[in-house]
Amino acid sequence: MIEAYGMINRSRYLCKRMPVSRAADNMDFWLNKLDEKRFTQDFRVTRFQFIQIVNLIPDHTIFSNMYNVPQTPSWCQLMVALYRFGCDGNGASIGKLARHFRCAEGTVELFTDRWIIALVALVDQVVTWPDADECAEISARIEDVSGFRQCIGLVDGTLFPFTEKPERDGADYSSQKACYWLAGLVVCDDHESIRYLYTGWAGCAHDARLMANCELQLCQVEMFHGDQYLLVDSGFAPDRNCSCI
Repeated sequence: MIEAYGMINRSRYLCKRMPVSRAADNMDFWLNKLDEKRFTQDFRVTRFQFIQIVNLIPDHTIFSNMYNVPQTPSWCQLMVALYRFGCDGNGASIGKLARHFRCAEGTVELFTDRWIIALVALVDQVVTWPDADECAEISARIEDVSGFRQCIGLVDGTLFPFTEKPERDGADYSSQKACYWLAGLVVCDDHESIRYLYTGWAGCAHDARLMANCELQLCQVEMFHGDQYLLVDSGFAPDRNCSCI
């Protein structure tokens, strides 16, 4: 028994590693030659937006090694992460993604984790509440298009799915959609840009409960000016700053 433990402890792998044939490298084709419609289908953003995202984090430490061997270029890692974000069920199989991008299964996880860290670090830069001047501009644009005066955006609840049931209080994360979720609120302006995000609640929480506990209600004086309001659906309780449509 001791000898077996010693052998396992000295070995990095418990079984013989077999070489796996890889498909041709298509990264350059996807980035430069794939048509715009299919690029957006595969990677969930336009090619222009993809390049913008890469340029936002040129010096992030997560993409630097302390070793002599450099990492895979960050744009290649982003392709893997974005493609994975758009997959669900059997299509999200790590093995399938690894074969699609001709890399190891663990590398798919690594690329995804790195980009999640990098993207989360950008939240405060890209998700910002408009100041008084911008609120006035948004309100004017919405009034020109729809006739809604003093409206500065739209808010709705959303659900972020888990791949499996959470270990702690798992039943609380179940929703009417028969899955396990994290609940959140999202505010968008007339340009479909996210201006506010509130999450962290279990999937069973109602939209109205999230609204009652977020800054949109707790900090109304700071966030709204005059008669400004957000458009909401019937899942929210209407008040001075929320108008139901």
